[in-house]
Amino acid sequence: MNLSLLITGELPADAHPGARNACGLYRRQGHLVNGKPAFMKDGQLLSSTGEAMAMWFHDDGNGQKSWLVGKHTNLGNDDAYLELRCSDDEPAQTDCIEWLAANLDDETWMAAPQLRHYAIVKPGGVEPDVVVVEERTRKQRDAEGRKRAIDVDSADSRKRARSALDLRVAKARSLRASVVDARYKALLQPSVNDWADDKIDDVVLSKRKATAREAANSEDAPLRALESAYAGFTAAIERSRQAVDAARLAVQQAEHAEDAAEVTLETALRAIEPEAEAAVAGPSGAVKREGAAG
Repeated sequence: MNLSLLITGELPADAHPGARNACGLYRRQGHLVNGKPAFMKDGQLLSSTGEAMAMWFHDDGNGQKSWLVGKHTNLGNDDAYLELRCSDDEPAQTDCIEWLAANLDDETWMAAPQLRHYAIVKPGGVEPDVVVVEERTRKQRDAEGRKRAIDVDSADSRKRARSALDLRVAKARSLRASVVDARYKALLQPSVNDWADDKIDDVVLSKRKATAREAANSEDAPLRALESAYAGFTAAIERSRQAVDAARLAVQQAEHAEDAAEVTLETALRAIEPEAEAAVAGPSGAVKREGAAG
């Protein structure tokens, strides 16, 4: 089952700051934690902070079963920011409604009555009492698939171009190596003569060799320009990577907000639509067509 859980709502004012990052969409993972499926919060960069959020099952051994939300590094233990208490082992069950949040000042739990969670199942795996919040037409899916294909092709093309530039830089450095080496030997020769005449020892000669090499590299204008340009190029690549990561995260967060808004709208519609159907039903319970005679 392709199950996700959307956690949304307001936290108590004195809740732990870590709980502020706990709301969002959690996708079911393939591995088990404490015998139950684990969930990872969507739209996170694990490598950037190491503080990604997860949701996992916990049994304290005294009959209290809970689903905890906290850092993914705490998977399996009882160190968490949020707790969802259940009498059942699945967080999607309707009896899992008591949310608690970690207190800012101590290690106790406080009630978080404004928190809500919704089970989300993609089409093809819908179960009773589950709200479907993702449904696209074939045309939309095809268009999205083409866009992703274009994005992948574009990214691959840029990677190939960067690899080609890296190779050209390496070759350019090699081409300048003979010129730089000649200048290095010329700069170092007086020090070699001093060393041969026992005027300096090996330690001093080693230091002068390093100084001569640095001077030879810096005096070569084409090589200096190349190194400066390459440093700017690699810095631009890193800025581009960070911008892409930030944009992806922003899009995912916006989509999660859209999902939450759709769940709220779906709930409001379901509260009204049965009444509308009942209003047009005849005495026998059959629904009349609009305009039909009474």
